[in-house]
Amino acid sequence: MNARQGVRYVALEGLDVDNTQTMRPVPADGRTVGEIVFREIKDRSKDIIISGGENISSVEVENVLYQHPDIFEVSVVARPDEQWGESLCAFVTLKPEVNNSDQRRLAEDIMKFSQAKMPGYWVTKSIFFGPLPKTATGKTQKHLLRAKAKEMGPVKKSRL
Repeated sequence: MNARQGVRYVALEGLDVDNTQTMRPVPADGRTVGEIVFREIKDRSKDIIISGGENISSVEVENVLYQHPDIFEVSVVARPDEQWGESLCAFVTLKPEVNNSDQRRLAEDIMKFSQAKMPGYWVTKSIFFGPLPKTATGKTQKHLLRAKAKEMGPVKKSRL
């Protein structure tokens, strides 16, 4: 596959477009190619969290967490886990009007909200409150959050 930065299409070598209306690719020898398959790219590979053999997109989990009424910003990264390999760790910034004095209650509320909206293996096991580290252009610095989650050590295996 060939692609250039700024180009919104992918070119496959050895294929010509037979019909510009359908954009159906046909090889130069005229034989048809099998079914056209569309793939949806959900997340960067370094942001995929592998928990118990399941690939979890951090972006999809973040999109669900953004629906919580108290969350202003959220970023989800992988944290080592003794049982599952990796588990989800959410760094959350609350809306200014939210009283964050009882963070334990807020974390439990966010987890209950998550359990109602997502599969069980998507629910975050760790939630930390505070401002997210940003670049000068306002992008969240996930590499710093990943380092912080790794520094905290693995989630211990439950005895239950």
